Formats: sequence, C-alpha cells, structure tokens
Amino acid sequence: MLERKPQLITDLGTRRVGKKMKRFAIYACPECLNHYETQPYDVNSGNSKMCKSCSAIIRNKNKFGHIPSKLRQKFISIKSRCYNKNNNEYRNYGAKGIIVEWKNSEEFGLWAINNGYKKGLTIERKDASKNYCSNNCEWITSSENTRRMAIRKNYDRNKHIKISEDEASEICEAHATGLFTFVDISKIYNVYPSTIRRLIRKSYE
Repeated sequence: MLERKPQLITDLGTRRVGKKMKRFAIYACPECLNHYETQPYDVNSGNSKMCKSCSAIIRNKNKFGHIPSKLRQKFISIKSRCYNKNNNEYRNYGAKGIIVEWKNSEEFGLWAINNGYKKGLTIERKDASKNYCSNNCEWITSSENTRRMAIRKNYDRNKHIKISEDEASEICEAHATGLFTFVDISKIYNVYPSTIRRLIRKSYE
C-alpha cells in the first residue's frame, strides 16, 4: 500500500529564517485534512508526513492504540449510549435516532486533538437533537458548560440543576461502574450529592 503524503495547497515562496532563505508552503494533512505550514523539503524528504497534532498522537501510542486512553474511553461511552440497548441512557440517544458519525476511536481522537481537546474538558453537542459528529460537537470547560448547557429541572423540587445531557449520561455511567460514590461524582461535576442520587433514580424509572 502506498503511503499517503501531505497534499500541496499553496506555495508561500521563500522567506528568511535566521541567516538562510527557506521555502514554505501550505499542505493538507493526510490524516485529518487540516491545513498546516511546513517546508516542501521536509515533505519531500519524509520528515513532515502529517500535521503536528497528528504526529503527536502517533508518537504517544499506548496499549489502547493511537489515541490517549481517556479519549478512547470517551468514544466507547458515546457509542454505548447510542447503540447498546442495555445502556440506561440508550433511550435518550439511540432510541431517539442519535448516532455516532466517527468511524472509529482513531478518527474520533484525531478530531478531538485537532479541535481543542484538553484534560478536564467535556464534549458537548451544539444541537441535542443531532448526531455526534465533527460539525455538531465541541470541547468546553465546566464554566462554559454551565452557561450554555440546557437547564434541567430538578426532579423533586421546582428548581434547576445545570447539567448537560451528555454530562448526565456520564454521571450515570460513572455510578454504574461501582468505582465512584455519590460524593466522588459530585466533586467531579460540582453538583450536590443529593442531585446525583435523584439523577440516578430517574435513570432507572
């Protein structure tokens, strides 16, 4: 099989780098298709085979594959709620026709790394009625999530708890593992333990 190479998009010409004149161009990464700048010499010599983000993923291979284990687990959780009918959250996702458009965990990981993923961020669908895909998902912080997420009614009182649909699913999945207490989960998501209990009870109704 022939190795895929970066595709030339725009020749930027030469410019001075230190004491030397070097030629630069814009290429399309063969892995993620994002555009990046590099020298034609590096592409032709094989020193530049893809963008820096994709290169970092390949360099950091681990036992789970080409992407960090946390991203792989995130992908597995997303697919489970969309395709596993035994998942308590399936009714809110797969049963409503929500699917995952990334073909595999590597494709998902490449998108995540190239679209702002960092430790501590959570994935959020911009439109909760649409699929998990590159055009409808983004990585946001907890504070951003609090401002932008859908307001959920408290199940026992006429108040509001600010938990996104995806975070609610993650909370239920974390509890189902048996590895976390209500207090552990409340600290992670900055939600009262009593709210976690109500959310778990609701998922079994």
